Amino acid sequence: MHLRKMDMAAIYFFTEEEKITYLAEHIDQVDTYDALAGELSKIREKPTYLKEVLKKKIVQCLLYFNQKGDTQYQGILNSLLKNSPNLELEYQGFFEEIVREDSSYRKEEYLESIFLADPPEAGALFSLSDKVRILGYKFLLKMDPRHPEALSFFLEYDQDRKVSEYQHFFIIEENQWSGQGILNEYGEWILPPLFDLGKDQKLFNDGFARVFFTENFFPKNQHGSSGIRYQPFGNWINKKGQFLIDFLVKNPEFFSEGKAKCFHGRETKYIDTVGNFLEGIKEEKQPSPGKGSYVLGNGFSVEYSNVSKQIVNKEGKVIIELDKKFNSISLMRRDNLIRYGYVNGRGGEGRYGYLDLEGNILTEPIFHMVDDEDDGENSFNGYEVMIVSKAYMEYGLINKKFEIIIPPEYDRLTVVNRKYLVGKKREYYYLFDHEGNYTAAEVPPLFKEQLVFFKADDDIGTVTLGKTRHLIDLEGNILSTFENYSIRSKENGTVVVENAESKLGIFGVDGNEVLPCIYEDIRRISEDMVLVKLDGGYLSVDLRTGAIFKFPEEYKIGQFDTSHTEEFIRFEKDGKVGIVSARGEVIVPFLYDSIKRS
Repeated sequence: MHLRKMDMAAIYFFTEEEKITYLAEHIDQVDTYDALAGELSKIREKPTYLKEVLKKKIVQCLLYFNQKGDTQYQGILNSLLKNSPNLELEYQGFFEEIVREDSSYRKEEYLESIFLADPPEAGALFSLSDKVRILGYKFLLKMDPRHPEALSFFLEYDQDRKVSEYQHFFIIEENQWSGQGILNEYGEWILPPLFDLGKDQKLFNDGFARVFFTENFFPKNQHGSSGIRYQPFGNWINKKGQFLIDFLVKNPEFFSEGKAKCFHGRETKYIDTVGNFLEGIKEEKQPSPGKGSYVLGNGFSVEYSNVSKQIVNKEGKVIIELDKKFNSISLMRRDNLIRYGYVNGRGGEGRYGYLDLEGNILTEPIFHMVDDEDDGENSFNGYEVMIVSKAYMEYGLINKKFEIIIPPEYDRLTVVNRKYLVGKKREYYYLFDHEGNYTAAEVPPLFKEQLVFFKADDDIGTVTLGKTRHLIDLEGNILSTFENYSIRSKENGTVVVENAESKLGIFGVDGNEVLPCIYEDIRRISEDMVLVKLDGGYLSVDLRTGAIFKFPEEYKIGQFDTSHTEEFIRFEKDGKVGIVSARGEVIVPFLYDSIKRS
């Protein structure tokens, strides 16, 4: 099969050695590379010529190794290792030979002699020899997560560097193979780009960030290797890049309140910020595996039994036991409330009520709900009132004492701003204040629109009419200064507007022009600094002083890149990315494939 895919036939070879050698040398040239590598690796008594060819192929795979994109070389290595009849003897020893300081397999002349069609990628930070060595140590950890030499390499890597603690950090990927590292705002490596920071890249909770050395390994049994087991091993570092402990643990989690959870030995353990395992700490009570159990958040969970549902707080205390019919329970974090209720089947209707965080019932489940309704995580939205319904299209208003102040008899009821609400009954509209009092004044026409938005404490809001957005005051009047503009954004007392020619500018909310409408794009960097695009180039503008800095023309920004909204700007140049300050200082040079602000 593999020969057919290579447009070859067995008759082309005079001996079995020739055929197997050809297959081993060309593993990467067929789409069945993982199967072919596995078949070759399963041979128990490998002849010397096959061992030598596989060694060469392993070094080639390390040379051309990519974490993403073209991944056949990673796949070949994984297949060789997971199918080995004797992982330790066949491969671990060879990888230990590869990483030796004087290894002949990392000499420049040898590496160049085994190049494939295109030269492999190394990068600015590491040579090809470094790349092979670093990846060799990573695969040693995959074979043995406690391999002393490999652990020592990473734990002591560049340990003599002197790094100060700073507040701004960037997650760096130099290229497709290197892994992730951390740079501070002064261009100092906190952590070289050799590691995996995980999907949820939170850095330095309680002063520590978690790092992974490997996310899978090849467990051994009496027959050799037994496949791949996905079990992340890692550690924690402080803001100077120093490791917390001198060994790896399974599943290291983020620090919180001075401790972090991990799996050590065969037990779940907690470790403190000094590196000591804490004794006598029980895990916070988590939902049982029973059907219907789940986490609410902020330490609260719902646990299911055959007769009831219990809401449990972070101390493991049951704050209330509810009838099992309540199949909708959610935490309203900003209001410190729990909403509980039930829905009768998919597409059905039900009822809901409210609890405080002590489990006291604030209102019985008397309000109407449907199965696709929002869970109400922030139902009061910063106001002292909330819209509820007693039946379909019967909306009313309650206050935080859960007193009804507008009867539920309106087809639609909307909190417009901190001053008014609008009710609709059939074709008639009604205006109310936040005390529930009816106001005889006519409802402003713009308050009848669907897309009206005010922040709870704002005097100026927006209304969308067709494809344009306008500023309105508390009384529903369009601010005259902005009549001929569409509003892009309103923040920090300034408004980004777009004119009829699709050019952008900035006004103060008082109507005074800050920047004229001549720009192709405007992006906020900080409260008083914006990045503007003019004639295809970028400039930073200080809105307080009017100071302008023009960036080099070769600096570009990706269409969907939002990292410029931080204190620094992520630019692209010649296919690489870097970080530049608003005044043009290069913080992180243009050497990397990926940079993210932590």
